[in-house]
Amino acid sequence: MAGGAIWLPKGAAQINNLLLPVLLFPAIWAVLFFYASLALRLRRAYAVIGIICVLQLVLIGGHFMLR
Repeated sequence: MAGGAIWLPKGAAQINNLLLPVLLFPAIWAVLFFYASLALRLRRAYAVIGIICVLQLVLIGGHFMLR
């Protein structure tokens, strides 16, 4: 959710970068939760979720380093 404000474009009212991550957070969490729960290969599920987390951290870090 913290990275959503970075990768979502700003809207005309300048609030989309806050509103959409808050609305999308439950959906993203549910998809990752059910993927990890229903995966046949648990290590691969951990790897996929770990890669997604690292990418979000890189996006957040890059955003703040470039400011």
